[in-house]
Formats: sequence, structure tokens, C-alpha cells
Amino acid sequence: GIIEAHRDDAAMTGGFAEALADHPDVGISVITLTDGAARIHRNYSPEMMRLARRAEGSRSVAIMRGAQLIGADIPGDGRLGEEVYRKEGEDFLEQVLDDVKPDFLIVPSLGDPLWDHRAAAEIAQVVAKGEIPIYFMDTINGTDRNGNPISPTHVIPLEEKLVARRRD
Repeated sequence: GIIEAHRDDAAMTGGFAEALADHPDVGISVITLTDGAARIHRNYSPEMMRLARRAEGSRSVAIMRGAQLIGADIPGDGRLGEEVYRKEGEDFLEQVLDDVKPDFLIVPSLGDPLWDHRAAAEIAQVVAKGEIPIYFMDTINGTDRNGNPISPTHVIPLEEKLVARRRD
């Protein structure tokens, strides 16, 4: 399972899903926690942001062969670390993981510059209880919130696969 804070974050894990495209027996569940409405971006109202993020997440998951998007509509995007929203996120994720029964989780970096991404990773750690292996993804710019480079423990090489797919 892939855990994200917002539906539009699914675009960040498309490469991972692409790496699994040749393995149709592997199911991919992209699980998002917030409704994405609280962040205001340029001329978007919170409701417009929620709808835009929902649409982008759906488009991203649609190109991940065999993937499913399971999204909570927890209000409080940008406030996922607050106790009330964190508890709601834990309850939702616990139910989903019980249903999906993933072999492992891919979650945002604990050093991610966006604290709702970090909160999603922390929620996943709490719910996994050390029983489900967790892999942390890189941040968009390859550095943590303090600007320090992140050194990956695992790398999924995608270049050959993506070049081949572009030729198709």
C-alpha cells in the first residue's frame, strides 16, 4: 500500500507503480488521508482545491495499471498532525489496512518539508505497529525539511522502463 496525505500526491508514486506494471499479480492500493481542501493555492478556494486534488489523484491512479485509490475525506489538510485529525487518520488507515492486507507500505519521508506528509508517515507507523514493513519515499527535491540530502536505502530504476513505454 502507498500512503499519501492528499489524493494529488498519488502522482509522486507513479514511478513505483510503473515498476510493478509487469507484475499483474501485485495489487497497488493508494491510500490518502485528507480531503485536500484547506490549502489555498493561487486563486483556488478550498473547495476548488479539494476538487482539483481529487481529479488529479484519480487521473494519476488511472494510469497505474491495476491500482485502486482509497481516499478518506478527513478535513484538516495542513492540520493532519493535530490530535483529532490524527486519530481519525489512524482509525481510517487501520480499517483500510485490515481490508487490503498489504505486504508492505510506502510512505512519505519523515523528513518531508510538508508536515502533513510527515504526519501521514507517522500515522502509518503507528497503525503498522511494526508488523507491516515500511519504506519511506524520497521527497520531491531529494532533501529533508532542513535541506540535508536524503540517502536512499532502496532505488527503483525506472529510466529504461519509462523510455520503453514512451516508444509504445
